[in-house]
Amino acid sequence: MQHAIRLFVALLFVALLFHLLATSAIAAPVNLVIGATAPQVPTAGTIIVDLIDGDGVSGSHVFLEKLSVRPTSIDGAVSEPSPGRFLIADEQVLSSLYFDLADVYAGFALTIDSYLADPDIFGFPDSLVLSAIDAAGMPLFLTTDPSGANAWMVLSAYGLEVYAPAGLALSVTSGSAAVPEPATGLLMLLAVVALMLARSALGRRWATVAMLALGVSLPAHAYVTDATAQVSITRSPLVYNRATQTYDGLVSVRNIGTQTLWAPAYLVVSGVPSGVLVTNWTGANTDGQPMLALPVTATGLAPGQTTGNFPVKFRNSQQIKFTPSFAVWSNDSDTAVAEPGLVLPPITDRPASPEKIMTLASGVQVVMSDLLVVTEDSLTLEQATAIFQRHGAKIVGRVPEAFYYQLDVAAATTEESLERVRSNIAGESGVVAVSALVHKYSL
Repeated sequence: MQHAIRLFVALLFVALLFHLLATSAIAAPVNLVIGATAPQVPTAGTIIVDLIDGDGVSGSHVFLEKLSVRPTSIDGAVSEPSPGRFLIADEQVLSSLYFDLADVYAGFALTIDSYLADPDIFGFPDSLVLSAIDAAGMPLFLTTDPSGANAWMVLSAYGLEVYAPAGLALSVTSGSAAVPEPATGLLMLLAVVALMLARSALGRRWATVAMLALGVSLPAHAYVTDATAQVSITRSPLVYNRATQTYDGLVSVRNIGTQTLWAPAYLVVSGVPSGVLVTNWTGANTDGQPMLALPVTATGLAPGQTTGNFPVKFRNSQQIKFTPSFAVWSNDSDTAVAEPGLVLPPITDRPASPEKIMTLASGVQVVMSDLLVVTEDSLTLEQATAIFQRHGAKIVGRVPEAFYYQLDVAAATTEESLERVRSNIAGESGVVAVSALVHKYSL
């Protein structure tokens, strides 16, 4: 009987979820005019209009018309169904129109007619982003864009954001927008169903599995547990940062429960496929899911409090469409708990002989001859190889599209020597993260 009830609750959850995911935002046409606020020195630059697929599901599209100049070039899912009217679809992660201007202060104008999907609880909202770069591909001007990508305008189902650079005015006018939102009652019902699932025996079983995956060295009576049902997670639209070649978004976590969330607390990102990397992760669980340390202080995140915005950055050079989802894990009390170390999944299956297995002081067993390294995409294979060789390591496996390497470190025979090599490689310019290859966790 209990199994049948849980099955019914799960089916109800899925039905509600599909209903909510079907909701999209329909915006009235937006007229955008850019011009100088005062006489300026003529400045050449390229204005870019990007459509970014943030939820991994096709369905959004944007029409651009009444352009003051034609695009110099286009990239991605962009077409011109009628002269001077351009259609951008979210069939790819990133689709763009480029406008080379001899003087950006001379003005630029267009009309935007958009249909942008609202992903609700999954992924990021699809976004239309306007920015500008110089001849070197760097931001033409700095703006107050909180993502750090120096966007000038971001349009999504969540609304319109304008970040005008100094010396320029962005005038935005529109008709009445019709942006339907999910019914409040449905959202409340969905939350109740999710809570019921979280409290079911199935939910507790998976919570235990994930807790074991996250914990490295947990003292008695202190555990990192799944607190997702106790929080609301807000995501901003993604912006493509051409300076870092990453898709940058902002996430904030609000405690909507009745209990304080204690540090350490983490945002766990799932649904990230091979070939996509969360570049600002602070760790990963043994399933390879990246974790980001949340800005929660020793006093905890009390009910009603929010973490404020913090960045999530994706490198996706292959433009793989995917739907990320998020969970929050936190300490279940104010008792100190050891933070999990960075754990990266292995690339090459290399059986380790017993003499190569070493138990660290934390109780974790690692393969002392192997290290796993993530580098910046600006670091070539030749440069990375030279760095590794300087520290007595050679490449035995790699994922080129993710700039991810597995190294053989023959010189590491003790915990101190392994840590010395790991630390030295981590200190090299262009290296993002270095991890030992975990053989077994001992709790």
